[in-house]
Amino acid sequence: MAKTWTAREIRESYLQFFTERQHRRVPSSPIVPLDDPTLLFTSAGMVQFKPLYRATGELEYRRATSVQKCFRATDLEQVGRTPRHLCFFEMLGNFSFGDYFKKEAIAWAWEYVTEVLRIDLDRLWVTVHLGDDEAEAIWRDEVGVIPERIVRLGDDDNFWGPAGTSGACGPSSEIFWDLGPGFGCGAADCKPGCECDRFQEIWNLVFPQFDQAEDGTRTPLPRPGIDTGMGLERLAMLLQGTDSVFEIDGFGPIRDALAEMVEFDVSDAEQQLSVNVILEHARAVTMLFNEGVYPGNEGRSYVARRILRRAVRRGRLLGLHEPFLYRLTGVAVDTLADAYPELVESRERIAKVCRAEETRFLETLETGMRRFDEVVERTRAEGGTEIAGGDVFTLYDTFGFPRDMTAEMAREKGMTLDEAGFESAMKEQQERSRASARFEQEKDDTPWEWLGDEDAPHSEYLGYDHLHLDVRPVARRRKGTDWEILLDRTPFYAEGGGQVADRGRLVAEDSVLEIVDVRRKGALHVHTVSVAEGAEPTGQLYRASVDAVARRSTERNHTATHLLHAALRRVLGTHVTQQGSLVAPDRLRFDFSHFSPLTPAQIQAVEEDVNRAVLADYPVAKEVTAMEEARSSGAIAMFGEKYGDRVRQVYVMDEDASDVTRELCGGCHVRRTGEIGLFRIVAEESVAAGVRRVEAATGWNALHHAQREDDLLHRIGETVKAGSLTDVEARVRALADEHDRLKRELAKLQSATLQQAAGELSDRARDVEGVAFVAEEIPADGVDGLREAADKLRDRMKSGAGVLAARSGDKASFLAFVTDDLVKERGLRADVLVREVAKVAGGGGGGRPNLATAGAKQPETIGEALAAAEAILRDQLSARA
Repeated sequence: MAKTWTAREIRESYLQFFTERQHRRVPSSPIVPLDDPTLLFTSAGMVQFKPLYRATGELEYRRATSVQKCFRATDLEQVGRTPRHLCFFEMLGNFSFGDYFKKEAIAWAWEYVTEVLRIDLDRLWVTVHLGDDEAEAIWRDEVGVIPERIVRLGDDDNFWGPAGTSGACGPSSEIFWDLGPGFGCGAADCKPGCECDRFQEIWNLVFPQFDQAEDGTRTPLPRPGIDTGMGLERLAMLLQGTDSVFEIDGFGPIRDALAEMVEFDVSDAEQQLSVNVILEHARAVTMLFNEGVYPGNEGRSYVARRILRRAVRRGRLLGLHEPFLYRLTGVAVDTLADAYPELVESRERIAKVCRAEETRFLETLETGMRRFDEVVERTRAEGGTEIAGGDVFTLYDTFGFPRDMTAEMAREKGMTLDEAGFESAMKEQQERSRASARFEQEKDDTPWEWLGDEDAPHSEYLGYDHLHLDVRPVARRRKGTDWEILLDRTPFYAEGGGQVADRGRLVAEDSVLEIVDVRRKGALHVHTVSVAEGAEPTGQLYRASVDAVARRSTERNHTATHLLHAALRRVLGTHVTQQGSLVAPDRLRFDFSHFSPLTPAQIQAVEEDVNRAVLADYPVAKEVTAMEEARSSGAIAMFGEKYGDRVRQVYVMDEDASDVTRELCGGCHVRRTGEIGLFRIVAEESVAAGVRRVEAATGWNALHHAQREDDLLHRIGETVKAGSLTDVEARVRALADEHDRLKRELAKLQSATLQQAAGELSDRARDVEGVAFVAEEIPADGVDGLREAADKLRDRMKSGAGVLAARSGDKASFLAFVTDDLVKERGLRADVLVREVAKVAGGGGGGRPNLATAGAKQPETIGEALAAAEAILRDQLSARA
């Protein structure tokens, strides 16, 4: 092969080859599947095409080709250890949806590999499924591959899919590259399927023939198709003549940037592993953060956290003790921007998210690593090689160490984890959380008492168009002092999609029932009612009336939530995705992915965006369409929501027929945006890493909020003796300046007092086995005052150690210090010293070997704790002797 292919050239040549063969060039879909709850990430090129394999109607196109962004975390622990495993990778693919089948797919694959890439025929092998005589015949008789180079393998190797728990699947045929005997096991019959590294798969040709349901059953597809996948990075590795995907051109700039930060020796296997992990994970978090997948404790967010923290720990092993990965994300953006230009706009946001998570983890990493080392030392002293599950859980729960990271660290020490013990500790915590939760999911097996024909229709929801209906209960059952009933039809909205349930009444001649709650349970629309007047619910006719005032307020808040979501995406960026919501009559709450607090200017911009739509009084349209039509129109779908083939779109369009907002939603909305009246953001806060929350009000609630703020401003003006509201800011600023001046003067006085106290303490230092030692309570202002006193005391003592204490109300603060020479020469540790001293006062803490702090809730025991300090110091000295 005379040509050396770059990754960019491979991408373009592949797409061009299949475009010339009448394939539609389709852009990559997101890494986060928009409407496929069976998948955590897009793991293959065919994911976005899954509905087309099942389609029976006319399709816009029947051939497609793409370069797909893919993400897999299943082999995370292998990433960096092998020359080919990656979390983020690109997949070249060509697809047929009931058009061509095996003959064309095999012929084109061989043509591209041998005539475009010009790979030596002597290095190529193919595999087919054990039962696929047709594919073998095509390879042998039509393509001309010699039989000795065709290998039959079973389901584990040559049956693919589905992507997720359901979808298209079928047998496959693969093309392998022979790296040569030097990479093999030495066996005379070594060939594809062997466990050694000699044969590398470069292309997987899947023949989707079945549709697998979630229960695992398979039915023939109406139109068998083609789904191929060729990993870009692995192909580049072979075409560029490297021994590892981490040496291809796509990783080179990232490696160079890392080399500018720290020296490393790639001939050292452990350092090479660390470099590989950092290179891969820099790209991986870049792609995740770009799509709004931020570090957290669940689902995709937990994957992002695991990957980033694994990279940070590897950086620490190389000697990087400050945030560094965020600097590499910008380089990763540069290497991928040609293929994915949207990364350029996200560069700064990605770096900010990365740096914030790195900083957060580094705050506990040193302490956690010490705890891990102590656990390893204790386990070995007890003759064991398995780290207890409770210790693994503590590292996870207290120090933020993902379990797989602890497992990797243990493996480096020749140890394993007590997985069962960890799961038990995790389960115990979950049970404690459930026990303390305000609400628990109820399980009710009480049978329904049918008031007529059990097959009678019921649970038809008509509340979009009717707030009053004549209805008849068809079934009932006791619910404590209340009842649950099913109605033949209902105007009451059942809680769902963030919107609270309707309230209202059912009125008959001899009975009034209050609607307490409405829930969906499968296909049932279950109403919880209390008897307000008269008899218990029966099968008679009732007049159902929704609380119209509450419903209209809820509608205002629900439509405003959609407008808010769209405004946040316009102001902050398209990475904003909904993470949760509450729509009630009195307020709305919206959780969304974002990396930093909103600035006052951003809040104002969002409010103006929403109110602009409100004042324009646009129509709010609701339309039921096919899912494919909704997707093509740009409707936003919420991940985790179950959608059928027919979905309800709620959208607002401006004068130019451009979307202001368009979402899939089953909730209740206003008819025109003007009904919202007024929109005000009343609170903005963080609820989790990378997740912000906005609370807002509309209509009368927004007006009342504004009136309360005006009243508060008037009272502040009276308090600060401002002449008018326009003078309030200047008067408050003057008072703040005066406060700052007094604080500075007080700080000077405290500093002088501490300087004098340090001299007196230094003079009273006693000798403890050759160490000048001080243990005293001083009149300092908490930990900051203790820290300043310790700095002055160390300057005077030059060499020594000490424990200082201060009390503040019902709390005690402790600080221990050890000068650097004693840390190095005598092995003294301030963190150990302060921890043991604080225990005497019922507290705890930690820190660095030369400076550590602790707190306690028993200030009356300060004297006792300081009295024990000298003995604790002697124990340290004797242990190090």
